[in-house]
Amino acid sequence: MTLRERRLNWISSNGGPLVLISKNILSDWSGIDVEPSEFIDENDHLLDLARTFQYSDYERACRIDNYIGLLEVGKETVLILGDEPLMTTWISDKDFSGTNFMIRWIYADDENSILQLIPTLSYLDKVVSDIFFKVEEQLYLFDSAYPGREMDEYITVDLPLGLYEVSTEIYKPNSRVALLVHRFTILDG
Repeated sequence: MTLRERRLNWISSNGGPLVLISKNILSDWSGIDVEPSEFIDENDHLLDLARTFQYSDYERACRIDNYIGLLEVGKETVLILGDEPLMTTWISDKDFSGTNFMIRWIYADDENSILQLIPTLSYLDKVVSDIFFKVEEQLYLFDSAYPGREMDEYITVDLPLGLYEVSTEIYKPNSRVALLVHRFTILDG
């Protein structure tokens, strides 16, 4: 089956950003939850919330004011897909000529309109190329509002381990299609 003959696996959020996180720290992602234990000291006394308030992981993700950004979670970094809550899919090198893309649907008549354009994606120019993301394990893409241990809708992203440059391009090949494309290029393996 060719890429054009198949259906892509799309994911969207309920209005907030998507998060790309490694399996290793999946359970560390709190989503909109703030753990009650963060507000209790070692003697089980409630702490002064005004002094100890911490943002949830979701709130931190919402503070990313660009198409893509990074957040520290535990000892690792997660990638946040910010800006607008767009339907998103993953195209891996198994699907297309050794290049890995995350495609976000701004507008198009239908999925077939997007599938027809995939062969042209490798010719895009980089708009933003200053995000570097280290892949240490299998990745999951899901709605950042959900805690990692409770996410039920996700896309699995398999990339070879290594450091990646993630470049971003707004792709408008015609008046009927606009995509936000994140290209993952391995720098070391």
